[in-house]
Amino acid sequence: GLQTPPKLTFDQVLSLICPIAVCSALSLALSNQAMVYISVPFMQMLKAAIPTFSFLIGVSIGLEMFAWRLLGVVIWIGAGVAIASYGEVDFVLHGFVIA
Repeated sequence: GLQTPPKLTFDQVLSLICPIAVCSALSLALSNQAMVYISVPFMQMLKAAIPTFSFLIGVSIGLEMFAWRLLGVVIWIGAGVAIASYGEVDFVLHGFVIA
C-alpha cells in the first residue's frame, strides 16, 4: 500500500530542503541572467559541462571518491564542451561566468 511520508521538523526542513531549494533557485536565476549575454546554443554547451564541475567540486570537498576512470570520462566531457565552445562568435566573459 501507500506509505505515509515522514514528518519533518522545522530544523530538518531548514537544514535538508532549504539548501537544495536555494541552489536550484540560484541556478535558474543565473541561467536566465546569462541568457542576456550569451546565445542559447552556447548556453546548452555550457550546461553539458555540469558533470565536470560537479565531479571536481565533489572530489575537492570530499563528497566524491576519486577514480581515474571517472576522471577520464569527465575530461572527455570537458574537452568536448571546450571544442564545441571554441570560436563562439558572441563570447561574453560575464555571461560565461554566470552560466
